[in-house]
Amino acid sequence: FEEIGKIEGCEITKNRVNEFLAADGAVKLDEVESELQRLYQTFLKSKENNESLMNEKNQAVEESEVIAAALKILGEGSGAETSQGLSQPILDEDALGGRRLGYVAGVVPRIDEMRFSRA
Repeated sequence: FEEIGKIEGCEITKNRVNEFLAADGAVKLDEVESELQRLYQTFLKSKENNESLMNEKNQAVEESEVIAAALKILGEGSGAETSQGLSQPILDEDALGGRRLGYVAGVVPRIDEMRFSRA
């Protein structure tokens, strides 16, 4: 009621139940209901399309990052003399600051547990 009351020239009438019920046949809500149903279906389709587009965008960004990493590893054509291709490790000594990896996370079959456990 507050929002409608702020509109200039709009008057809110209360407690006229009998007049409202007498005008029951004059008000056709079937058209309004069908229009709302159509708009709701359009909204649902838009929501599904948005989700699909977001998934495609995320997949394209991921593929772009994979390609950038592959170009970095394999070299960007003939101009990359320092690249060793696939023989170059992904993590250089500089990347780890001269440290070694102490732990590796993953899943190991139970029969191989003893081989991978620390002494």
